Amino acid sequence: MDDEEMILEGGEALEGEIPEEDEILEEVEIVDWKKAKSRNR
Repeated sequence: MDDEEMILEGGEALEGEIPEEDEILEEVEIVDWKKAKSRNR
């Protein structure tokens, strides 16, 4: 979970203030990444 939190924080830090739509897109991408990671196990 720490890695995922770092990705979220890192993305927000790089972008600065992101529009809400971008935040939603980022969350969706991370959810898809989690699902893909689960399948690979």
